Amino acid sequence: MIIKKEIDVKHFIVHFSNVADGYDQGNQKYYLVVSDEILEGEICFMLYPFEGKVTYHRRNKQFCDWKEIDIDNDVLWNYRKLLNRGLKKLI
Repeated sequence: MIIKKEIDVKHFIVHFSNVADGYDQGNQKYYLVVSDEILEGEICFMLYPFEGKVTYHRRNKQFCDWKEIDIDNDVLWNYRKLLNRGLKKLI
């Protein structure tokens, strides 16, 4: 799955569990960790399937988020190039 159009973001969320790195049973969420070569770190995208909520957490040499940040389709669209690099590695 590659995100080429804005509608692909919605498809990505629907099929998130198929491309996720794993499932955290304690917190009941799927997660996908993507390397960020530019900031030399990683971004973890998380989907809470029962709530329909998507969040992310960034960690790199410069900073680390204190908590998960809610994300919407527009923000996911802005992260599409990073997500596509991570998704291509899964193929």
